[in-house]
Amino acid sequence: MPDSESIQIVEKHPRAIRWCHWINFPLLMLMTWSGILIYWAHEAYVPIPKSVVEFFGLNAHLAEGMGWHFLLMWPFVINGIVYCFYLIFSGEWREITPTKTSLK
Repeated sequence: MPDSESIQIVEKHPRAIRWCHWINFPLLMLMTWSGILIYWAHEAYVPIPKSVVEFFGLNAHLAEGMGWHFLLMWPFVINGIVYCFYLIFSGEWREITPTKTSLK
């Protein structure tokens, strides 16, 4: 086991990229939840028993699901725009574009 003095933590990605990715995580989870409310608004698409859906109150929430989905879409889009601008202006786009040796 290496001693604690020889371990060095090297950050691979800049702080802005890490922030953008971690902001996306809860947004995508919430958008998945609102998407389920939209999709399960009709009983034909519900993959679990009707009693479970009614117990958790997941049925007939089309308008609520669409409202949440539309609301959550804006921070997701803004975060994506911030991410793209950061990549362009910082030059980090060079790190994610393929090169001639990428497939090797």
